[in-house]
Amino acid sequence: MKLHLYSDLNLRYFQYADPVDEVVPAATDLVVVAGNISRDVKRSLLFQETLSSNKRPVVVNIGLEESFNTAYYDAVNALLIRYAAKPEFDCHYAGKGSGIQVSGLDVMTYAGWYHEWDEQAYRQGPLSKFKTEVKFGILRNDIGQVIGYVEKTETTLDYYNQFVSTERARVLEWLKSDNGLPKLLVCGGDAQRALGDQDLTGIIVCATGTEFLDTEFNGGRLLCNPGSGAEARSRLFDI
Repeated sequence: MKLHLYSDLNLRYFQYADPVDEVVPAATDLVVVAGNISRDVKRSLLFQETLSSNKRPVVVNIGLEESFNTAYYDAVNALLIRYAAKPEFDCHYAGKGSGIQVSGLDVMTYAGWYHEWDEQAYRQGPLSKFKTEVKFGILRNDIGQVIGYVEKTETTLDYYNQFVSTERARVLEWLKSDNGLPKLLVCGGDAQRALGDQDLTGIIVCATGTEFLDTEFNGGRLLCNPGSGAEARSRLFDI
């Protein structure tokens, strides 16, 4: 099987994708979108659905970029609802559940973010901009009258680490399961930091990143193909 991988296009909301990025190589059997297509989830969805016009199944995922302007669980629910209602797109996403079967593979989609224990490092780095959910509060004046509403989007370090633990436990449970199909893990973050020394024997991991990779990783295989343009689109992985 030949796999084509996308990540880290970082499109702005009104930005057109490079036309070369919208056409997958002719020999492709499966398209995987690891994440970080845009900070706007709607833009990411549009790009993923454009890829489906190539008449290949598309595995989609959410990266850190998609969770800057949209809360993570809101994005998850949007993808699950959208692609359940639109099977003609042939786009597939595991969401908060267990693995899904696509093209003879047992596929898991994973946020792929890592624990951070240093409060200062968390506040100064990109992870503090990540939102798991959006809450709304009421603004009142001195006599208790409602004068407006405020969106509370801060994610505390404790809450963030709880989210990471929940996501990691879901993936570990999937890794232990066996339905007889080859396993493909799609990671929306730095796979090496997110998965650490976890045994991945026989597992193919597709991840976001900053450089092209096709390398051994904890007994498995790590694939990255970030960016856009003719060179990135020319690459196919035999799996």
